[in-house]
Amino acid sequence: FATATVLARELGVAHPEARWIVNPLLFGGATFVGFSRVYDRQHWPSDVVAGAALGAITGFEVVAHAHGDRSPIGRRLFSHLSLGPSRGGLAIGWSR
Repeated sequence: FATATVLARELGVAHPEARWIVNPLLFGGATFVGFSRVYDRQHWPSDVVAGAALGAITGFEVVAHAHGDRSPIGRRLFSHLSLGPSRGGLAIGWSR
């Protein structure tokens, strides 16, 4: 979904007349991958839905950052995010 979101946004700007063909193909392909993961019993449906949401938000943020924009989603969610070392790994924190 991250790839589909990035391609849909970029191709929508470059070729707005093809948006009605490209977007269903991109997101249909991403949805098919999600369904196949559930069908093969590799993921629960909730995993796929959460991954699709995270991928779409990430793709949206990548395009916004590449264009020099600061989207409201990133400002609200990621301004409170902190990363730091932990015992043998990386700690991720979020505070309000």
